[in-house]
Amino acid sequence: MSKPLTQQNVQKALVEGFGLSPEAANFDKIGALSQGQQIRVVMAAATWQNPHILVLDEPTNYLDRTGLRCLTEALKTFLGGVVIISHSKEFADEVSDTKWEMEKGRLREVGEVVVDEEMEEKLRLANEEEENGSKTFITATGEEIEIKKQKNTKKTEKDLKKQLKDLEKELRDGKRKFAFTDAERWTLEDRIDEIKEELGMEIKK
Repeated sequence: MSKPLTQQNVQKALVEGFGLSPEAANFDKIGALSQGQQIRVVMAAATWQNPHILVLDEPTNYLDRTGLRCLTEALKTFLGGVVIISHSKEFADEVSDTKWEMEKGRLREVGEVVVDEEMEEKLRLANEEEENGSKTFITATGEEIEIKKQKNTKKTEKDLKKQLKDLEKELRDGKRKFAFTDAERWTLEDRIDEIKEELGMEIKK
């Protein structure tokens, strides 16, 4: 499967396989090529050993219309496997058999419908208001977080500051892990504002 790395073979691959001019293939330095031409050189290098699998991250960047059409047709006829990361829905629809979408830290197959009865029941129970005045929700990572509403009993300033610190940590961690829906984040932020108000602290809007 190995190709001799000769000038003749490299020129043939760049000119006949990836559309560079003979002058660019033979005499231009890579840094002097346009970004689209550089992509063609990278693709030629990536396929030099006839790989079974290609992993392409945003391969359509900087390609002109002709280059994009050539890449699309080449991927359709490629006999190996191809994994593509792309923001171009049109390109992905054209060349892929199976698509996965990343949204809010979750990866799912497009068109996939997953029904987890155990999780559905857990979510239903967790999101109900409990008799003790608390509310629990499940984050995207499966973690349970309980938000306790303020009861009539008077809490000390120390207790409130500790609860505020804990909730602010939950909020920071959740944002960093993309673990919250908007509604869950708002619930935490509202409770934090309530505690700050009780402590006489300034609330930033």
